Amino acid sequence: MTNSVKQDTDFPPSALPDEDMYEGFKKLEAYQAQFVPAVPYPNPRQEFREIALYEPFDHDEPRHFPWALGVALAFGLSFATVLWFSRGTPGTQSAAIAQGPGGGDKFVALSASADAPVPVTVQTSQAVRRDQVLTVRGKTEAAARVAVKAEAAGVVEAIGAPKGTQVRKGDLLCAMARGAREASLAEARARLSKAKLAFNSNGQFVDRAAGGKNQPAGNKPSPASLKASLAAAEAAVKKAEVELGRTRITAPFAGVVEEQPAKVGERLAAGSPCAVLLALNPLYIVGSVPERDVGRLANGMKGTGQLVTGETVAGSLDFVAAAASANTRTFRVELKVPNPDGKLRDGVTAAMRIPVGGEPAHMLSPSSLTVNDAGQLGVRVVEPGETARFLPVKVLGRDERDAVWVGGLPKSVNVIVAGQNSVADGQRVEVAEKREAPKQ
Repeated sequence: MTNSVKQDTDFPPSALPDEDMYEGFKKLEAYQAQFVPAVPYPNPRQEFREIALYEPFDHDEPRHFPWALGVALAFGLSFATVLWFSRGTPGTQSAAIAQGPGGGDKFVALSASADAPVPVTVQTSQAVRRDQVLTVRGKTEAAARVAVKAEAAGVVEAIGAPKGTQVRKGDLLCAMARGAREASLAEARARLSKAKLAFNSNGQFVDRAAGGKNQPAGNKPSPASLKASLAAAEAAVKKAEVELGRTRITAPFAGVVEEQPAKVGERLAAGSPCAVLLALNPLYIVGSVPERDVGRLANGMKGTGQLVTGETVAGSLDFVAAAASANTRTFRVELKVPNPDGKLRDGVTAAMRIPVGGEPAHMLSPSSLTVNDAGQLGVRVVEPGETARFLPVKVLGRDERDAVWVGGLPKSVNVIVAGQNSVADGQRVEVAEKREAPKQ
């Protein structure tokens, strides 16, 4: 027969566990307190009171209490706790339960991991002198870019050098119609011949008649007048020759014809461009240097240029600006490089590298770098006595082999390259592996 249980605290004492079972739980609690910090357990009597409230049973039937499952879980939790403590944690002593004298249980230390050295991998690095190189990114630039223009109006009769042609100084770029300029030159030359004839005949006769004095003889012109006429005739010839020469537009320097806007049959006005000429020898690599670096540069310093097209050239600084750009606050620099064959082109992306001094440096893998608690970049090294120590470094540059150059370290140092983030200053370490330093 099943009895209904009242929902209050007045229920039959027979519905509660007996005193022997309660004492068993007290012993279990005392046993667990040896291994874990004391945690207040629920009152077993109250717990079973609640069980009795929600788990009614027949007083005439055998008592199969649900608390049996709780007892099993409690023993399982105790076993897991002891197993966790027996494994140990970093910086603590591992322990296990052993049978003590008199049959009692006690903790026994298995190891002292806090004092055990930490295995690490090291690399012995030797400092080498490395030149500090200032890298300035920019582009190539022609020594001159000039639009060669017509000095006089005329019709284009011929093109002497098409686009892309390499020309020497004086080579023809455009030929214009000579037209009336040839006739003007012929007329000027005829006037010069007449003036010479008048001067040679009349002037000499008057000089003899006057006894060496420049006196007029009747209506004959004076020698001064004849001499002035001769000079004017000579100037007219030169002017006509200049005008005729303007029909030939020639290259003012050696270079490459980059543009050819003039066309045959087109009439060019005075000042119209015939061709655009580039001077490519020498060539310049130009770039901008920030304010903090411009003081390390000077005219005449040697440098190299690496073009994006693959060429590497050498030259010297030809210009370092004395004033910064108003927009970028940077200073223009120019590296002058020879280009006798004209193979290097204008406007190619390039980078100039200029040595600006040197200092001892170590080449390390970027993975060996770490930071300390203060946020400083550095490495951890193994000191005499097999202890770890943090040393700050300064990154000087990168290497083509995905390595970095760092300064600020001793000449010879054992750098921890694996395990550096698992040790602290002064902690004992054990060199488990030594790696060879990369060839520098």
